[in-house]
Amino acid sequence: MLASLIICLLAFASNIVALIDIDTTLTLSNKTKIKPYSNFVLVINKDKLKLYKDKLKFKWEILNQENQFHDLKIEFDTIYTLDKNNQLYKIALKSGVKEKINLNDSIKHYEVNYPYMWINTTKNDLLVYDLNKQTILWKKERSCKKLFFLANNELIGCMTRKKIKFYNTLSGKLYFQTQKINSQWDFESKDSNGGYFSNKKTLVYFDANNKKITKFDINKYAIKAAIRQKERIILNKDENRLSCINLVTNKVRWQYDYQDNIEIIMIDKDNILIKDNGRYKLLDHYSGEILGEFSVDKEEFDIKAMYPFNNEIYFVANNKTYLLKKKLTNE
Repeated sequence: MLASLIICLLAFASNIVALIDIDTTLTLSNKTKIKPYSNFVLVINKDKLKLYKDKLKFKWEILNQENQFHDLKIEFDTIYTLDKNNQLYKIALKSGVKEKINLNDSIKHYEVNYPYMWINTTKNDLLVYDLNKQTILWKKERSCKKLFFLANNELIGCMTRKKIKFYNTLSGKLYFQTQKINSQWDFESKDSNGGYFSNKKTLVYFDANNKKITKFDINKYAIKAAIRQKERIILNKDENRLSCINLVTNKVRWQYDYQDNIEIIMIDKDNILIKDNGRYKLLDHYSGEILGEFSVDKEEFDIKAMYPFNNEIYFVANNKTYLLKKKLTNE
């Protein structure tokens, strides 16, 4: 059964902020996935892939029942995806034209960071594929639980159950390995020199130049999001404070104080949507400035995606029983 769909527009005109219902051809089920990217929104259903652009204008759709595309990743002007047989395809973002990438093996894991694709096949082969040259740069027999790129694509990483290994992207030569990090850890983000990794309690940085791992003296549970390379959103419940902090310098970019309770709803490339004492507030995550705030009549407001375009923010909310009332002024 299709759930009721609400698309809400948050407009920043003067000091008046209102949520407005707008019409769209989007249809969602409980299993729908939504991937905003730049000025596009990709909607992934079991039977179709649909692309919307700018102010959610419909661009194209692809029937998905036969291919069963999944594990989609968007890089520049291309969507990369696996089909039901775990064969790799690419789809042109602007036109929807799909094309099979000529790799014979089915794929278990893959990551893409143009112009390279880092692949672990179901036959437990590791390989790097050059998207420009359309050729395999190197290949070796190895199994990984997790894959990632590092240090401006110069290194690639493979997490196994016992250790982490770093390889030279172009040659496949082993660069460094350690048992201090393994597949129980998550790869969070990277910068030009290395990358950040975390487990349930700890956050560390791997300095690729010096082959050194540094542990940060910070409660992992307090970290709510990684934004930019070295900055994190930290929630201090003891002081009722939400902050943006540089992990390396410990410098506070901004802080937001709240009274009783706060919930982080969603974060995109520019904004943070929080719920503070029942009111939704949109913060600029560069400055911490409150761009707008609103409330809804119902407690349940299940936002599935937040999509910025120009000076507007679109929220896609998958609510089964009600429509959002138009709000003309702040409450």
